[in-house]
Amino acid sequence: MSGTSVLFWFLLSLAVIGVGVVLIALARRSVRKRLRGEEHTDIFTMQDLREMRDAGQINQVEFEAMRAAIIAQVSAGSTPETQSNARTTDTSLTETNDDPSDSPPNKTTD
Repeated sequence: MSGTSVLFWFLLSLAVIGVGVVLIALARRSVRKRLRGEEHTDIFTMQDLREMRDAGQINQVEFEAMRAAIIAQVSAGSTPETQSNARTTDTSLTETNDDPSDSPPNKTTD
């Protein structure tokens, strides 16, 4: 192998390792944010809504609908994450018990 070929493969290896390190760092940061609950990209604040309305990105009807949804979530004390958890819990509470061995025996009166 010539000196140029060795240098090329050395630089290519360094570049691949560098890209890998950057990707791992970004993935770790994303996981940390998610674990800390810092990632709320789909939640708007009232200030965000006002700014979007003032900038013409949404109209007054959309503003009022989104505002009502935020107020409902806040007054219910829930976020989209807790709402999905609540739906899971609600369905588990409504399941029926089809196993007759778990139910009390039928009483008959004479």
